Order: sequence, then C-alpha cells, then structure tokens
Amino acid sequence: MRANFLWATLAAATLLGGAACKKNESEQARSDMKKAQERVEGAAKEVTKESKEAMKEVEDLAKEAKQVTKEASDLAAAERDLAAKRDQYVMTTKDRLVRIDARIAEIEKLGDAKSKLRAADLRLRRTELGAKLDHVGDRTAANWPEFTKDVDDSFDKLEKDIKD
Repeated sequence: MRANFLWATLAAATLLGGAACKKNESEQARSDMKKAQERVEGAAKEVTKESKEAMKEVEDLAKEAKQVTKEASDLAAAERDLAAKRDQYVMTTKDRLVRIDARIAEIEKLGDAKSKLRAADLRLRRTELGAKLDHVGDRTAANWPEFTKDVDDSFDKLEKDIKD
C-alpha cells in the first residue's frame, strides 16, 4: 500500500507539475503576445505620426510652390510694367528731341556766325543725348532711375541753353 501511495503521490505531482508548466507556458505566450501587440500599436502610432508630418510637409511645399508662382507672376507683371514705362519714356524723349531739333534749326536759320556756332554746339549735345537714348534697352530695373535722371538732367540743361 505504501508503494501504491507513493505511486499515487508521484502521479499527482507529475500531473500538477505538468499543469503548472503548461500554465507558465500559457502565461509566457500571453505575455509575449501582449508585448508584441504593444510593439505593433507603438509602431502604428509612429507611422500615423510620421504620416501626418509628411502630409504637413507636402502641404507646406504646396503653399511655398503657390507663393513662388505668385511671386513669379508679380515679377512678370513688374517687368511688363517697366517695359511699358520704358517705351513711354522713349516716346516722350523722342518728342523732346524733335522739339529740340526744331529749335536748333531756328537758331541756325538766324544766319550769323555766333548763331551757327551755338547751333553746332547744341546739335553736338543733342547727338550725345540721342546716343544715350539709343542704349535705353541696355538698362535694367536696378539702374533705370539713375539713367532717367541723367537723361532728364541732360535734357533740362540742353533745353535751358536753347532758350537762353
């Protein structure tokens, strides 16, 4: 009987020990699965966060591209405006040259030596002024104000000297 009791105790210990192992294995598997699930959830959150950041960057780039397009459009409009003002300036100065030429011709018609000498000097200055105007297309927006000031000053001085 003692042997049976020993065998029964041994069998019970084996069964209980086996169940305990299975319980530990089961808990370990559950723990591993929970950790894996947490890693997946963490990675999913990171992907979502990165995706949102990428979308924000795309939106920012789209806004910048739109701004660049607007600025390019503004630049083109400014260049057209400058070209139109340049053309208007050239027409105005050509009109002034025509009036100067007519006035120089009147001075030359006076016929005396002093008038002819004066007309020659004025014509030389008028030719120099015309040469400046021939290079109006070479001027950029940056040096346009200086150019027009120089030409206008030359015109004013020549017109004043013609009147005197």
